[in-house]
Amino acid sequence: GRTAALIAAKHEGACFLFAKVVGLSSLVNDPAADPRLLVLLLQRVFDRFDRLADNFGVLRVRKTANEFYLAATGLAEPGQRPMDPADGGCALASFGFALVNISH
Repeated sequence: GRTAALIAAKHEGACFLFAKVVGLSSLVNDPAADPRLLVLLLQRVFDRFDRLADNFGVLRVRKTANEFYLAATGLAEPGQRPMDPADGGCALASFGFALVNISH
């Protein structure tokens, strides 16, 4: 078989936020749920989270890990300077509070 190349990089001062999307697993595993409506609902939720991440300068990691939405700061594109760790931590915390506010 073919082996995938391992890509790793060190990022000083990176911050990560795992936001739990409560009830996602039970919703996905509900046999009565219409898959098309479920996909549309999830797309709307994650698009809203992504727009919020953009507003706070937070990098959105589109893949979810179980019931979690992953976001980060301090991970710069090649040739760009990463956000200062203190600013990144504040941006990520503010983003987290905003997620809570739009979820209720």
